[in-house]
Amino acid sequence: MGALRVSGRLALLESLVKGLVPEADLLSNDEMQYLGKLLGFPLPQVDDAVVGIERGHDKQEDEATLPLLPDQQG
Repeated sequence: MGALRVSGRLALLESLVKGLVPEADLLSNDEMQYLGKLLGFPLPQVDDAVVGIERGHDKQEDEATLPLLPDQQG
């Protein structure tokens, strides 16, 4: 699954959660884990170090697909 496809899927999932629980704080993994526990959902253990590596990789892919804009040097 490509980086753009994954980020689109995450945006859709975040919108669904915010629609179902408008007061949900989705800014960090800890807050999402807390929300899941409050709602009684079984959640996987998430390793932030692995997520950070994956995000860095996705960012590189995203940058490679962005069109370049000319600057003063052409």
